[in-house]
Amino acid sequence: MDFTSGEIRGFVNAVRGEPERGECVTRGTVTRVDPDGTAWVQIGQNAEPTPCQRDMACHVGDSVTVRIADHKATVTGNASAPATDDKKANIAYNNAGVAQQTANIADEKAEDAMDSASRARQSARIAQESAEAAQESAGIARESAEAAGTYATTALAGLGTVQSVAETLAWVTQHGQMVATSDTEPDPTKVYFAEDENGEYTVGGVHYAIVQVPDADHMDDYHELRVDESVQNYVMTHIAVTDDGLHVFGENGRIVVGESAGFHVTIDPTQLAFCQGMTEDEHGNPVDNRVAWVTNNELHIPRAIITEGVQVGHYRWVELANGNFALKYVE
Repeated sequence: MDFTSGEIRGFVNAVRGEPERGECVTRGTVTRVDPDGTAWVQIGQNAEPTPCQRDMACHVGDSVTVRIADHKATVTGNASAPATDDKKANIAYNNAGVAQQTANIADEKAEDAMDSASRARQSARIAQESAEAAQESAGIARESAEAAGTYATTALAGLGTVQSVAETLAWVTQHGQMVATSDTEPDPTKVYFAEDENGEYTVGGVHYAIVQVPDADHMDDYHELRVDESVQNYVMTHIAVTDDGLHVFGENGRIVVGESAGFHVTIDPTQLAFCQGMTEDEHGNPVDNRVAWVTNNELHIPRAIITEGVQVGHYRWVELANGNFALKYVE
């Protein structure tokens, strides 16, 4: 079962307080999207489409989920999206997200998010090719190259339901730059930012917040996040999403999960190690303080506390009722 961002938000709101009475969730088809962001949705056999607010991007013909509560209808999910490829989707996965709209069921939503990212990336590629065809000066060429990096930003809307992208977006803002958008009307495939002293994202010393419902009358106040090409290349080199799952490639085959100063896991071509902080080798060089590791089909644990029992083959060490310890044969 696929969950939409709105359904996830509903789950988050549910754990924060009691849901409103009269709330219901249904599905319908988008028949029109107004410049102010209003989506008109045909629900069931209703004679007229229903005007809805939006928590996410949608287009005419999309099959969407609609939440009706407190006399308001809101589009909270979009089940319509094209297929994505496995190599480029990692850019969107690592560089985008609307973290505040997510919850703890991101794995069931990842496929929809990747599809939206693929569509956003394709739109950016077409725009770049059209700009390159019209270039007649070095200035236009630079602007076109800059536009090529926008697909990482436009994918934010599609990946808004992935729980882990909160830290990813914060990382991206530290390596990107905010530029004034050139759009004159809201593009449903993009995420816009506005200066906000209470905003959670800081770029170049300026605080920004995500614009939840862009207004065509205020486009001059909106910005887009541009990601440096070197950052994109780094992500493409070290992360890939395939049918088998998420793949992470470390430098020289080494991967570290967690902070070196605390508990962390290291994987290299020779071993899988569980570590607690760092120590020094005989030459005074810092090395991982391994507390357990697997190598050559063997598990090594220098110290262990066994709370239940230990069995080797058909022989098990057990604690007797009188407190003694015995070796027992078991079938």
